[in-house]
Amino acid sequence: MYAEKLLPHDLEAEEAVVGSLLIDGDSFVRISSLIKPEDFYRERNQLCYAACRSLFERNEAIDQVTLARELSRTNQLESAGGMAYLSHLVSVTPTSAHSEHYAQLVARTSTMRTLIDAASRISVIGLYDTADGDATGAGIEVGRLTMRVREGVAAGTEGAVRLIATGMYCRGISRHCFATLPLINLC
Repeated sequence: MYAEKLLPHDLEAEEAVVGSLLIDGDSFVRISSLIKPEDFYRERNQLCYAACRSLFERNEAIDQVTLARELSRTNQLESAGGMAYLSHLVSVTPTSAHSEHYAQLVARTSTMRTLIDAASRISVIGLYDTADGDATGAGIEVGRLTMRVREGVAAGTEGAVRLIATGMYCRGISRHCFATLPLINLC
């Protein structure tokens, strides 16, 4: 049932993260431990953040001009929305002072998506992985999936897991979420 709904995301927070970096490139130091490119829901924001990370790793300035040049160098400027999108990011970002908060919002929704993915995969394992009569393989796979969730919690999104564990997020989305709550509580 939940496949028909959009997965959790916060596009405004994603845009504010990248916009914050364009306004104050030094804010990358404050948020780099909180999120990674894969945490962004929208691909163009993933591309922009990954390019900012590349600039930071090379000890280069992060701003609208250098980001555009980096995206162009990797043939991703158009995929990332072009110069118009970079200008949009700067214009919609209220302030770079809250970059950590924006990054935490992005991390939280990424964890929610990871939990939904894990719950879905665990449901499939429970429903269809009975061919060999031995649940060892299924147990190993479930352990691997819950480890992914734990890694998200370790990255600072424990509140999101607590919210899901109490059933507040899953309500109305999928019965499969509730079936996996004991596994999620282990986190």
